[in-house]
Amino acid sequence: MKENTKRPQDLISNYCEEIHKLKRINLTAIRKEMSRMNGLSSEVIRKYDDEIGGNKPEWLLMGCIAVGLEYKLPADRIKEFVDSCIQSFKDYCGYDVRFDRLFEEPNELKYHRKTGENKEIVCPQVLTDKLDSFLQESPKRFLYLAGTYKSGITASVIKYFAEKNDGREVQIYDFYGKTLKEIKESRILKFALLREKCVVIHIGLQTFPFSQMKFMGNGKVIFLAHTPCENLYLKDMEYIVFNDLVNQVKCTEELLKRYVPGLVNDDRISQDEITKVFIPGIREKTGGIPLAVERLGNAIFEGDFIRYEGNLERFFNSRLYSDPELKTVYEGLWKDLTEAMWSQIDSNAHSLIICASYFSGPVSIDMLKFLLRDVIKAEDWKNVLFQGYKYMLIMESGRNRENKEDGNFRGVRMFPIIKELVRFKFWNETEYNKYMKLSVDFYLEQINSLSANMVYSGEKTFLDRDGEIAILREVLYFCAKNNLNEQYLTLTGNNLADFFYMRSKKWDIADEINVERRKVARRLQNHVQVMETYGMYMRRCVRCNKKEKALEALQCAEDYFEKYSGMDLYKCNRYLNGKAVVLFALKRDRENAWRIWQEMQEKCTLKARERSWCRRWALKCEFALKRSSLEDMEEKFQRGFEDAEENGFYRAAVDYLLYTVRCYFLMYVEDPSDKGYIVRMEDHLQITEEWLEKHSFLDDQYRADYWYFYCLLLQLKGEDTENALKKASYFSGRVNETSKYKKLKALLRNLEKIGASGSKIGNLDLEIGNFYNMIVSFC
Repeated sequence: MKENTKRPQDLISNYCEEIHKLKRINLTAIRKEMSRMNGLSSEVIRKYDDEIGGNKPEWLLMGCIAVGLEYKLPADRIKEFVDSCIQSFKDYCGYDVRFDRLFEEPNELKYHRKTGENKEIVCPQVLTDKLDSFLQESPKRFLYLAGTYKSGITASVIKYFAEKNDGREVQIYDFYGKTLKEIKESRILKFALLREKCVVIHIGLQTFPFSQMKFMGNGKVIFLAHTPCENLYLKDMEYIVFNDLVNQVKCTEELLKRYVPGLVNDDRISQDEITKVFIPGIREKTGGIPLAVERLGNAIFEGDFIRYEGNLERFFNSRLYSDPELKTVYEGLWKDLTEAMWSQIDSNAHSLIICASYFSGPVSIDMLKFLLRDVIKAEDWKNVLFQGYKYMLIMESGRNRENKEDGNFRGVRMFPIIKELVRFKFWNETEYNKYMKLSVDFYLEQINSLSANMVYSGEKTFLDRDGEIAILREVLYFCAKNNLNEQYLTLTGNNLADFFYMRSKKWDIADEINVERRKVARRLQNHVQVMETYGMYMRRCVRCNKKEKALEALQCAEDYFEKYSGMDLYKCNRYLNGKAVVLFALKRDRENAWRIWQEMQEKCTLKARERSWCRRWALKCEFALKRSSLEDMEEKFQRGFEDAEENGFYRAAVDYLLYTVRCYFLMYVEDPSDKGYIVRMEDHLQITEEWLEKHSFLDDQYRADYWYFYCLLLQLKGEDTENALKKASYFSGRVNETSKYKKLKALLRNLEKIGASGSKIGNLDLEIGNFYNMIVSFC
């Protein structure tokens, strides 16, 4: 017995006295509260004398913990008291306090593994890494781990802790099927939250009431759920969706090695096919869900499907759920993974999910409402979506922790295994064709009403929604396959071309669509649209520095025009503009480029933005051709800036500013004695910088130009250019203009001779004409 250890009843008495003094609560009231929490009478608590029968020590301590929490005693003090009591019971009563004994009591929240649950399931490495990171490094207290029904999250977490704890299973507190009152009043849970380093709580298929719960202590808490978290934005919580976490090739590979070990050593399939076809194919169908990987992987391997007519890739591109030999596998997966949730939702929710399953990616809610407008009433949509979200049959897309929610571009997505199983159960070719035709109508309406100002100003449009372009490609493929040629041309017209021109990350997709668009236009013998399509492509090629592609497209377009010379070229705005851009930027034929843009203003039907473009580029040609004095050009560029600013043409405005800077630079080179040009050059660069900061969507080309001329300004002022040159080098690399950067350095070397004394231009290695030509090379 330890000399300094007090008897349990003395510790409890002192504890109650401490609460009495700190909180000014009557001792009788304190004991009544303890009695309410642990079921022991106030008299038993007051006269307690080392009794250990009926788990009294555990219940006494639970009551003490509860009353300490009720009266907001510091958590560290409660823990200190409990530790002292545990030691005291051992010293004076020879009794080891074990709170797990209380799990034998009714209504306590102990999770019991289901019959037949796969106890040998592997915890995927991606989940192991996440749990390690959360428990060892994350400053956040809560981890909400959500996954579809029977996705394997609970078994995986059990496996994780068993491996960490030498085979001992973690204690999981089961909230599923319990009332809020039962959960809030669970004494064993309160104690666990206070005492344990990590508490695992199983929520199951119900919503967890975070807003109504109080979590005492400071240990980590892991929630296992088959429903999404009610609040994504809790600062002290990490949110992980198991289905998304395991939807990785490396995870599928790990699971296949565990569940289909014979695959690795089978000589019927090469290692290259395993890596590049089999594993990605299984991942696409299952989304990496362990149960699905195990069953489908073994069925394909054991059924000798891996030599599917010598073409494994074609096998995985087919609808596996339609294969009679795999029907039993899909039936079993449907029953285990989906049926229970499907039975909980109504027919409207069924219609929504089936409709969404026909598309490969996330579908916008606007589009679903259009497709199902005759099925689901407007007032029912909120409830229908709630049902799908509740059971994770669909998930929200278009919102996240950082950007919160943008109501205009919200959508729904489906996990691969859920989509595969819904297709297995409900695919209907007639219904699929109906929805695709309606999708064509939807996109015709949306794209035709797309605002060019939104696209060019950097404002988000519906096409920027994650997954929208993938859905549009499916619809375009449907149009091409079913000879909906006019619809294809309309969908891929000017508005979509402008969108792709401004969204550099989607150029590869734009190129694919461009090729198909030319085929469709040729098939219809719509010669104008063939030429227009070439023009769209040339303009985009110049912007992304695909010089050879642009020149090749120009030659093809001219050959086509010669073959069908009867067309009116002035109806081909996009072609003429694309040709002029190629002449200006690649062939350096500014004379003919100027002529085209001038004629377009006179003979073509142009929108305000198109007319502004032609006027601006014609002025840039005039500058390069030295058709007007620098004073006249400066005045024209200044007026152009004012007009662009008034109309919200941001790119044009910045372009005009930078050309005005060019004029001031050359004016100073002509007359170095007039320092006013440097002042005006600096003022306009400052305005340019403000525009670039305010409108972050503006192209890096403008940022490169800004830094080129800022370097020149610093040199003229006799200031250090080192940091500015680093910026110029960085942006020249981003826009593939290393040659311009070299020219910049050559200019700086020559300007260095001017200095601050106002030396004559004749003292320079370059004459004014050569200076002008070098500045033109920056155009």
